[in-house]
Amino acid sequence: MKSPEKFDGIPQLSMDGISMKYTLADATSKSQRTSQFYRLNDNRGIYLDGWHAVTNHKRGTLPKDDHWSLYNLNSDFTQSTDISANHPDMLNKLKDFWQVEAERVGASVMFETITKKQMRTLKPALKTSFVLYSGTSHLLEKSTPKVMNHSFAITVPVSKVTKKSEGVLVAHGNGHSGYVLYVKDNKLVLEYNFLSRVQSVGKLYTLVSTKDVPLGKSTLGFKYTKTIQEKGKGKKTGEGVGELSINGEVVAKMDMPRTMTARMSHEGLDVGQDRYSAVGEGYTAPFAFSAQIEKVEINVEDD
Repeated sequence: MKSPEKFDGIPQLSMDGISMKYTLADATSKSQRTSQFYRLNDNRGIYLDGWHAVTNHKRGTLPKDDHWSLYNLNSDFTQSTDISANHPDMLNKLKDFWQVEAERVGASVMFETITKKQMRTLKPALKTSFVLYSGTSHLLEKSTPKVMNHSFAITVPVSKVTKKSEGVLVAHGNGHSGYVLYVKDNKLVLEYNFLSRVQSVGKLYTLVSTKDVPLGKSTLGFKYTKTIQEKGKGKKTGEGVGELSINGEVVAKMDMPRTMTARMSHEGLDVGQDRYSAVGEGYTAPFAFSAQIEKVEINVEDD
């Protein structure tokens, strides 16, 4: 099967390696692989026709100062004796070949040569907009919106709401840290768990709407606005203000002097229920929402 040159309009890298079919056809056949490029962080290696050259990079030094060891695998399969000093021409040949292969596969730029300023430009941009639908499978923590130490807003259009409707709209985290937005006793409720099980610093914020959730269709929401812009290496508190809203009207408001600034619990995010341990104390998981969720929108400010 030929690999595609493009996928969804995006040019694809060529497929490296060789087929293993010949080994299945003849168990006694010799290896048809003549070369192998290797790189892990700033450690480098190259194999060519029985010769192997390798570096063991020391952090904090420049790659150009690395020592290249050389081994002849035909006579020293365990690579016990470095013979780089005895074969400088072969070593230079393999070093040049490593560079050619590195440029071919886009791996020629070494980490130790990148400045801190350049590293900041390589950091992926914050994803600020998420749309999740009812029935969405559990999102692992690394795939969830990064709301920590950022202003953010949750908007949930719902329908078919009756006086008996209740349940979780969205839950992120668990009983150690996280937030959950749900409907109970005809009220919209937000519980934000800031390390509530750590008695010395923890707190569980609870915000309850002053008005009932309307029957039928409505748009329910929660907004957190960061009030202190914290930059640099100083201690971050995540201080801000939380607001509940129904159809755009603010129906509850609360100061939140401490919120999570680095990460939420490892447990991830659910839509329409809280599959695992409950984030808050006002319900028993999974507490699935009994009406209909159109979608859950989460927008994060890059502040």
